[in-house]
Amino acid sequence: MIIQLPLAVIRNTAHMKNYHLYFYLLLVLTACAEPKNVQISGVFYPDSTDHIYIYDLNYFTNNDGNLIIDSINIQDDKSFSYALRQELPKLLYLSTTKATPPIVKFLKDHPEAYYFSFCSNYYSNGVYLYTDPGNSISINWIKNDWSNDWSKDSIIYGSTNGDTQQFLRDFYVKVGNEEFDEELRIDGGFKKLNPKEAFELIHLAKEKMKMYASDKIPQNASTRFKNYIGTEIELGSLNQFLNWYEYVYSENLAKDFKSKSLPKLYTDCYEISILKNWNTNSIEFYKFVEKYITFKINSEKGSFKEYYASEDLKTQQAANIPYENIRNLYLSKYRK
Repeated sequence: MIIQLPLAVIRNTAHMKNYHLYFYLLLVLTACAEPKNVQISGVFYPDSTDHIYIYDLNYFTNNDGNLIIDSINIQDDKSFSYALRQELPKLLYLSTTKATPPIVKFLKDHPEAYYFSFCSNYYSNGVYLYTDPGNSISINWIKNDWSNDWSKDSIIYGSTNGDTQQFLRDFYVKVGNEEFDEELRIDGGFKKLNPKEAFELIHLAKEKMKMYASDKIPQNASTRFKNYIGTEIELGSLNQFLNWYEYVYSENLAKDFKSKSLPKLYTDCYEISILKNWNTNSIEFYKFVEKYITFKINSEKGSFKEYYASEDLKTQQAANIPYENIRNLYLSKYRK
């Protein structure tokens, strides 16, 4: 439930220079990356569980088996400890079962709903860790029963990276409580506004979330983590604007795709944003890439749809994505 706008209309130049510096530094750091251990340790309650499973939260896979990295034994004194060798940042999910992580399961069971705003409860209630190589994370974890409600597990983070993990959880609580498209909604549906007006309203909501992140993010948070949060906000905002546009102006878009005369504001949202260096661990990045592929299929076919089931159509368009890393990541989803 997050939101962006194309760079051409963003007015806060000084802020955006700092923001893009994060992306530049990310490329430099990635080029110099060396494997280091990520140390995960802590205590777990109640007494009914003896294993914790570690998942690599990769949205670009159709094989659930690829998600489980390993399991951690819980000792008699309820403590656990694990060292994960890691070269690049990962979004990890810790679970006491081998069940597919909730957000991944939703996308697998309902692939046609990829463009919906995700339920932030998935992230704020579970144990999700953004791990950089070299991190040390301790967790005091008291698991609650989700069978009756969405009550959150009690989690206290410690060690050098604890503040960052707590911010990640708080961030998704914040996102869940504040709908960025609130000004675009009426009676359970969307208002029909001028696209530029809607664009500006979402922009204002996005800037408010960016200010929250800037104020609350820990000082010792890594550049990669800041890039991840920035991607969630920027591409989340863009996805939300596009959802609004494609719902309210669906009939217009059907005619525009057919006549090959799409509005510049709409096409820029796709063609400019696909060229940016986003954090590939982000759920909003995954959603945007899926939307971009659909946009390119619509452009080629001269028609408007929000979802195509055909793997052939998707992989043909993915082969033309300008960035090799995005292209390969998307195509890996369909490799047998």
